[in-house]
Amino acid sequence: MKVLHVTNAYPSNKSPIYGVFIKEQIESLGRPELKERVFFINAKHKGKIEYLKSFFRLLFIVRKFDIIHCHHVFCALVVLFTFPKAKVLVSFLSDGTKEFTFKSRVPFSKPLYNYILKKSDGRIFKSPIPAFLINDKYTFHLPNGVNTNLFSPVDKHDAKRKICLDQSKKYILFVSSNITDRPEKRYDLFKKTLEILKSKYNHSEIEELLMINIEREIVPFYFNASELHLLTSDVEGSPNSVKESMSCNIPVVSTAVGNVKDMLQDVENCYVSSTNDPAELARYCNKILMFENQFNIRESIFKKKLDIISKSKELENIYETLLLK
Repeated sequence: MKVLHVTNAYPSNKSPIYGVFIKEQIESLGRPELKERVFFINAKHKGKIEYLKSFFRLLFIVRKFDIIHCHHVFCALVVLFTFPKAKVLVSFLSDGTKEFTFKSRVPFSKPLYNYILKKSDGRIFKSPIPAFLINDKYTFHLPNGVNTNLFSPVDKHDAKRKICLDQSKKYILFVSSNITDRPEKRYDLFKKTLEILKSKYNHSEIEELLMINIEREIVPFYFNASELHLLTSDVEGSPNSVKESMSCNIPVVSTAVGNVKDMLQDVENCYVSSTNDPAELARYCNKILMFENQFNIRESIFKKKLDIISKSKELENIYETLLLK
């Protein structure tokens, strides 16, 4: 079985953490032939014309593979227009229509989304599967797995020392891969929540800790230096930061986005808000800040099979299923 991975997000010299989760997913696959070829459409740095250029290059490449795994809807469109004989598997980062409209505002997004659903051989959703596809045997729920070797508990003082933080402060972590003010990440809601924690609950010792464009090897220290990870997004698929925080034994407070409810269900000292009300988020954060005992969160990663090894085995099984279609 030969698999071609087509993606528009992948680490490069200019953006070493861009698409790192896709890279890690591919590298986690156990069989060499499943990860032997990655086709990167670098529209981020070279512009949208790269999709057109890639179309002509892919015309001659796709015939060499059994499965083409597209890691975004735009990649799926390019591949499907080559009319490949290979099985086409599409990974949606969130609700598929939002991948068209949230940033790019592509016209006719709904028809294009429906075209991809109809023409693809398999579909992966990292967030819960849409209701109308729930019984489709070639539609799968497969969040990214977390590298539990990289993301493991570290002494909080050591972590703070590593990234030069004040030992007397308590830090609440905000994560955004590129810039702070990505609209969907709701940094404004994060700030309001911290203001309530300081004014209503008298947590004068807390500070925000922003993790933006941090080298991958340093990322675990940001989690371990924090009291909790506060996720305030309006839109997510299966946020990797939640799994990374859990793997570092750090509590999470989150809005009800993507599959966060499933990931945090029955996990002690982790909370999902029923609203986007900063007062409710602050109340949950205060519960954690007032808790003095050691948390036992990391084991939930293995119980729920959210580790990268478990997820890579699930992905390999999906490839096998598609080949038999």
